[in-house]
Amino acid sequence: MTPRKDMPVLMQQVLKEATPSLRELADETGLVYATMKAWSAGHRTPSAESAEIVAGAVRARALRLLELAERLEKAAQTS
Repeated sequence: MTPRKDMPVLMQQVLKEATPSLRELADETGLVYATMKAWSAGHRTPSAESAEIVAGAVRARALRLLELAERLEKAAQTS
């Protein structure tokens, strides 16, 4: 089990993973921030390849977030 003392660090990780900035996502994917901002605003449409790249990064982040959530729950349940 995850010790309760690890909870503050886990919480920081969970919050960081749950709320990435568009710039961080651009950095993770290697895509251009300005282009991603245009997609976000609906001014441009991504190519299928770019959409797959973003989907992969979001999926990886979701898996990391799920793992962190499970660890945080265990830490909260530890007495």
